[in-house]
Amino acid sequence: MSILGKIIGAVLKPKFGKEANKILNSEEYQSTLKEMAHSTDELNKLTNQMKPLVKDYRKSVKSMQEAGLKVKLGQTPDQMSEAFYQWQKERNEAF
Repeated sequence: MSILGKIIGAVLKPKFGKEANKILNSEEYQSTLKEMAHSTDELNKLTNQMKPLVKDYRKSVKSMQEAGLKVKLGQTPDQMSEAFYQWQKERNEAF
């Protein structure tokens, strides 16, 4: 760091340090930190609830693919229904 940078840092550090401490100790900042922690906990709970559902969804898609349906992960329910009806139509025509 240059000498000028060190001088400016020495002059401004106490001023900005005090302002930063005021912000860190403010009620609004502390409240925001608590809200963020709470939100993180809630997201983790929801993620844990979703994991088995996603596993079941993937298993269902794989099962449909093995049966011959032209479906893939990420399709909407309408697209999957259309693939099912198309599969069903092809099977009926084959019989």
